[in-house]
Amino acid sequence: MDAHQEDTNHDGYIDYEQVDTDGDGRYDTVLSDSNHDGYYDYRSVDMNEDGFPERTDVDTDHDHYYDRAVIDRDGDHNPDQIMLDTDGDHRYDIVREDTDHDQVFDTTWTDRNSDGTYDQIVVDGNDDGHPDSVMTDQNYDGRYDRYQIDRNHDTRIDKVVLDTDNDGRWDTVVEDTDFNGDYDNVRPFRP
Repeated sequence: MDAHQEDTNHDGYIDYEQVDTDGDGRYDTVLSDSNHDGYYDYRSVDMNEDGFPERTDVDTDHDHYYDRAVIDRDGDHNPDQIMLDTDGDHRYDIVREDTDHDQVFDTTWTDRNSDGTYDQIVVDGNDDGHPDSVMTDQNYDGRYDRYQIDRNHDTRIDKVVLDTDNDGRWDTVVEDTDFNGDYDNVRPFRP
């Protein structure tokens, strides 16, 4: 193992560190402390030894918690998952994932009220940049009460399933059955 460390402002804390864990001459891990508080606010890890990081974590608000993470799961040098803590509560509020590794994010989980529960899930199953389904907890009680679907992938939501009385069960369906842009069918939900 080889390591290179620097204390750039000579305060006794290591501000920058590079580590070559397997001795191949390439640094596998890079750590940085940009505000000199003794805590690394940047971490980059090259797990498959190809010279490109598979995971990068950044602490942008210097609260000793990584609030941005970028992960390359398949080693193709493109992010497969991005996680963001947008409000500094030490929980990721937005998670975007490329589940099929085609360089298009197709699933997004969002915690819109910072309660630690993802209250919206957006899926773009055919990677056209438009959601095919959206599940939402509109009143933030931990239960999804609105489910929107684009069944024919024309970028318009044509079916909405609702829990109108907030009892945890779907009860109403609103549909555009002929896909012309007008909702023409409202009926009780039947599984």
